[in-house]
Amino acid sequence: MESGNTTYFFSLDFNLAGQALPPVSPAAIVQSFPELAWGIIVFDAFVMNGDRHNQNIAHDATTNRVQIFDHSHAFLTPGGDIDQTLAARSGSLALGGHCLAGEIDTKAGLATWLERLKQIPDYFIEGTIEAACSCGIPFEKKDAISAFMKTRRDNLGQLFSANMASFPKAPAQ
Repeated sequence: MESGNTTYFFSLDFNLAGQALPPVSPAAIVQSFPELAWGIIVFDAFVMNGDRHNQNIAHDATTNRVQIFDHSHAFLTPGGDIDQTLAARSGSLALGGHCLAGEIDTKAGLATWLERLKQIPDYFIEGTIEAACSCGIPFEKKDAISAFMKTRRDNLGQLFSANMASFPKAPAQ
């Protein structure tokens, strides 16, 4: 939302009851949903979300569904230098202290999610970045950011291969 020359970002609070979500065990999520855990990790690496902790992931035992939310630390730093941020994250998974990374103990699902990521078409990335420009990202950075995200999509598998030490319980081979 814009007011004058100031852009404001906000989100909806879907917790109408005001109660905290039940505690989540990353190890239990990995044990029950190892392939989905890799999907969450790959997604967070793609969008450079370095803030996936056990309070922004939920597991509903009744429906047996896992949900992720709160991506406020993903992609670019508000007000930060875009070129500097992209350069700093280009050779990194940018996962921070990801709660699932320390628990994942299999490689089952990693290749599948990396392949799915590669199927995201260029036009989708370009359109998403263009839409983000209407929310405050400088339009003159659109092409550079789109190119960065396409390269990230295409090379994320290599970043995972080079950074498997970030997943201490995952098998080396």
